Amino acid sequence: TAGHGSSRRAKRIETAAVLACISLETCQNEMHGGQAIPAFDFYLAPYVRLSYIEELKKLEQLSGLKLEHLYEAELDDYEEKSCEGLEGEARLKQHAINMTVHRVHQAMEAFIHNMNTIHSRGGNQVVFSSINYGTDTSAEGRCVMREILLSTYKGVGNGETAIFPIQIWKK
Repeated sequence: TAGHGSSRRAKRIETAAVLACISLETCQNEMHGGQAIPAFDFYLAPYVRLSYIEELKKLEQLSGLKLEHLYEAELDDYEEKSCEGLEGEARLKQHAINMTVHRVHQAMEAFIHNMNTIHSRGGNQVVFSSINYGTDTSAEGRCVMREILLSTYKGVGNGETAIFPIQIWKK
């Protein structure tokens, strides 16, 4: 910190996405040229899992069941699916996944919107930014990539094309 305050580590995807915006904006205010997050999916993936665990904890409070064994259980994917026909723990797990996907989508949508509206230079310039992704193949990393792409595809405002961040697929 520069003596003007500090922030705690993020505990959920929404906070991590906002801090990513703030980090890029701060760098742009201090330096010339473009600013980048070189492993966007990798850096945000842990917050997908933390958000999933938070959703499981909400379900524990609601149902009175213990779901700790699901906190770190490997997931094939974070894919939103209907809970219809599912029962018991399978239904609760899918509901937690659905809520997590929704939260990741909202966080990525906010990230795209913020990167196209936050001014960081004279003349009301937005942050010249880029993000790289494609190297985190975990279920959480894939969720980040999928939702950033879906949010980008939807556009900003009235469906206008998002200018930033420039997105780079790493192979």
